[in-house]
Amino acid sequence: MNVVIFVNDELVDSAVTFLTFENKKQYLKYMPGDLEFETSEWNYFQNSAEDVELFIDYNSYKDNQLSTNYKVTIKPYHRTKPYLVIRIYDFKTKKYRKWYGYRTNEKFYVEIECPVCGINPRRR
Repeated sequence: MNVVIFVNDELVDSAVTFLTFENKKQYLKYMPGDLEFETSEWNYFQNSAEDVELFIDYNSYKDNQLSTNYKVTIKPYHRTKPYLVIRIYDFKTKKYRKWYGYRTNEKFYVEIECPVCGINPRRR
């Protein structure tokens, strides 16, 4: 599946990703532009009428190593699109908390871009 992930406007070049479904954890391979599935996982992912949760373990190395876990809910209509751009805004950065903090009670905000998907405006 064609997927590109950004965290705080920085391209994620590698991350530990996994799906959860049927009470199982299935690890996936991620490289920018490609999220690789096993055949059985892909069949479930494509044919399920339920939301699927994608978990991303992201490591950043600015001053020191910081590991953060994000949960992205992928809806059935997202899975029919030719590509997804997943943008995650972590509220540890004040700018993103100001822009998107009013939309969620989580510690981060997820925006999924795809053809014919709307873009959420940010607060100024």
